[in-house]
Amino acid sequence: MYRHEWFDLWLHSQDELAAILGSPILTRETLHQWPLSCVQQIRTADGQRWIYKTQTDPTIEATFYERARSDLLLPAQTIGQQNGHVMMLLPFVDAPLLHAQAQSETDLLQTASAVVAQIATISGDPPYLYDIGGPDQWRMLVEATCHTLHNLVSSGQFTQVTASMIDQTQRQLLAEPVCAATGQKSGLVHGDLTGDNVFVVDDGRWYVIDWARPVLGPTDLDLANLLESLGIDPLHHVSREIMMILYGMRIQWFAQCAAQWFPAGTPTYDTQIVELMRRLDTIRQP
Repeated sequence: MYRHEWFDLWLHSQDELAAILGSPILTRETLHQWPLSCVQQIRTADGQRWIYKTQTDPTIEATFYERARSDLLLPAQTIGQQNGHVMMLLPFVDAPLLHAQAQSETDLLQTASAVVAQIATISGDPPYLYDIGGPDQWRMLVEATCHTLHNLVSSGQFTQVTASMIDQTQRQLLAEPVCAATGQKSGLVHGDLTGDNVFVVDDGRWYVIDWARPVLGPTDLDLANLLESLGIDPLHHVSREIMMILYGMRIQWFAQCAAQWFPAGTPTYDTQIVELMRRLDTIRQP
């Protein structure tokens, strides 16, 4: 094992990967990296291609693949753990991503709806990071998030977010219609469903990747997130309350990153949360 050049991540060496895969490594290309994960494409001498992923908390991806059952999921294997980090291998998918598909808005909407419906029917015993599938669960998450935000402001870590903005956001997110929406069509939610995470297979099937932070909640959250990533206005297809929950979950994630997972990015999260609060102001009224 060796440590990532910039981030607190552990990776297998070339020789270790070759021993696991049973063939020498020809090429190793980094596709994506940030402080909590690194994804690489591996080519071996026997002609195989693999995706190698190392990640650290907060993630339940390895456990998710072990316990969930669906045609949407690739056959993944956990090949190592060290100092709280998990390393996985997945087969390389030679198929286009949904965001690159030249489809009409109607076709994209149909595909997005079908993918979201299939996610909600994943069987087995899939784990989830948060349960927001009801008013009580949602209220606890919002209150905890606002408490974290107040701490970030009072400590001087956040300079753009203000206490009054936090209090207003809490009132908006705990309004009765928003709380009621958390229990509508509740099921498994990917949590970060974008056009970059959906492969379109030749026979019309899909593979969905990046299961680090699934939640239980209204499945329309996935539809809203996916449509937004595809350049389609989600408010034409989901309620305003769903969009407010979606933005609330993003605020929660950025707040947690600033407070715990990657404090070095705090100035960026401060800016992003202010923008999300402004969006809440924009969409909360018809």
